[in-house]
Amino acid sequence: MELEQQFLQLSTKFLFLNCGTQIADYRNEINTLLNELNGLNYRAARISDVRSPVRLIESFLNIPVHEDTLVVKACFLIKSLVGRQKIVLPETVTLSLIVWLRKCLERRFYQVACDVLGTLQLLFRRCSDITQLLEIFISNNGILVNVLADPDYRRIEPRTVSSTLLDQCSPSELYLAAVLCLESILICCEPLGVEVLEPYLIVVGNAVLDLIFKAR
Repeated sequence: MELEQQFLQLSTKFLFLNCGTQIADYRNEINTLLNELNGLNYRAARISDVRSPVRLIESFLNIPVHEDTLVVKACFLIKSLVGRQKIVLPETVTLSLIVWLRKCLERRFYQVACDVLGTLQLLFRRCSDITQLLEIFISNNGILVNVLADPDYRRIEPRTVSSTLLDQCSPSELYLAAVLCLESILICCEPLGVEVLEPYLIVVGNAVLDLIFKAR
């Protein structure tokens, strides 16, 4: 069966289940469908009808942010469709995904944060108006600045040995993912001129310098 036909069948099932309040009732089925969608060979062919991938990606907004496993798998699929398949998302969908992923960053596990940051890095570069996100991500209390200062800044419960063993991502990997997100934002702002970034340059510079000294 061709990639596009397989994708259409699986995504249609996913859209049917991943809506409204019934998500909790079909969590296992949704998880299985994400596995199957991620298992498709997106390098082998192109999906010509982009409507189906866009609808699928937009439906990820219905996934509760506390569903760590589903969030990670959704991130992997976004990277396959947007990165490898070059699916162009409407601006409204891109911004909605960024808001949803920002909420997902507040979860405890570094692994979730790493995957979320990797997806944000991709979406930032496809956002036509990055300026509306600067205050959220790179201001003095911005998410990326806070992550670089302390990966556990939103953690309520202290990290334990058992939770660390469950987490497949190290602090250094999280730092790298956050720095790459910063790079994406700065690259997107470059055509807009220094004036746009000027209020944030000192904050970003200090955050990166502090990280360098911390790593020594």
